[in-house]
Amino acid sequence: MSRPNEDLFQPVTIPNAAMDEHIKVFITYQMKHYAKETVKTYSKALQSFLSFILIDRNFKFRLTDIERYASYLGQKKQLSPATVSTYLTALRRFCQYLVECKELPRNPAKRIKGISNSKKLPIYFTQDELDILLYLGKTPTVTELRDITIMYLLLSCFLTEKEIHEAQVKDILENGEFILKNGDSLYIPQCVFQTMQSYMQTRFGESIPNLETPLFESNSNRTKGQAMSMRGIRNAIHQKISKVTNSQARRVLLSAYTLRHTGGCLLAIAGFDEDQIMQRMRLKWKSTAMQYVYLKQEAIAAGLEKSIHLIE
Repeated sequence: MSRPNEDLFQPVTIPNAAMDEHIKVFITYQMKHYAKETVKTYSKALQSFLSFILIDRNFKFRLTDIERYASYLGQKKQLSPATVSTYLTALRRFCQYLVECKELPRNPAKRIKGISNSKKLPIYFTQDELDILLYLGKTPTVTELRDITIMYLLLSCFLTEKEIHEAQVKDILENGEFILKNGDSLYIPQCVFQTMQSYMQTRFGESIPNLETPLFESNSNRTKGQAMSMRGIRNAIHQKISKVTNSQARRVLLSAYTLRHTGGCLLAIAGFDEDQIMQRMRLKWKSTAMQYVYLKQEAIAAGLEKSIHLIE
């Protein structure tokens, strides 16, 4: 007897050559806004999926096929649970792309228990940690203002490291908006915009900067004058994070992405529902937005109500 929902997913066969082409298009165009490391991981995951299809010879995008692939990753390939979860996430997003291309009527990977909603909720900064991380003295240097501004853009505007790396002076408008490369505009909360203005004033003084100048400039002797690399952005934030806590166990859990998770928690505390969080954070999956709703009370207990102004 078939399981509930099993009959929703009728067999679909996609030729191997067409599948290979779809994977290439997905990696090249659909993931162009992701960090290089993420693209590399997804590419490896989908090549593993393609190899499995060639071996299996009976993969037709049914629930049982997805489950068989998951078992293959864990038992045959002996990948860790975390890696299996990552590979399945890559497959879920690829299947959604195939739905959008009309190759699949539905996404079967969304129905596999445990891959749409991670059991491990995001890590976020407590209010005490955030106070230390975002502290600015009375006379901050241009580098300190640069790093604080970057952290605000991650926390309050939900920019990606790639978008920060690509940002130029012209992308910041006087009305407090940030213009993305695709032409879309993002709202910059007032406190963030004030910090941005302080950074620009300290950096350029009374001179008029070239509008094509990188918004965030590298201080490295080798790349001085060029835009900060994504690695440089992460390194700058990691240096700040090292001062947040004396606990090594806690420190290893914190990263630049923790700022984004903290911002998501602030949205939930401010009363945003999952659809509004998806829109503000530019998320693709409601399950991701729901995680911040689940964390709302815990984040309030961590004192984050005091920082709601960071997203207003």
